[in-house]
Amino acid sequence: MLRKPLSLFLLLASLAGCTKEKPTIVAFTASWCAACHADEPRLQLLERQGYTIQRIDSDINPDLVRRYGVTELPSYFLNGQRVSLP
Repeated sequence: MLRKPLSLFLLLASLAGCTKEKPTIVAFTASWCAACHADEPRLQLLERQGYTIQRIDSDINPDLVRRYGVTELPSYFLNGQRVSLP
């Protein structure tokens, strides 16, 4: 299992004003990814429930995809841990 440094997540969280009351989900997606588009309504629901969603386009940021060991799209992280959407 790859260790994922948390510095990017902490940076994104601080930029988004993340707090314990408003957690941040980092979403690795791509414009061509049908599953990513299918998950968008659930991401919007999470935003309405108080989450901040930081979307990272995997085509534009391949270095982040490699750095965080993303092998499938979409991939979601909360507090630096890979998660599934509810």
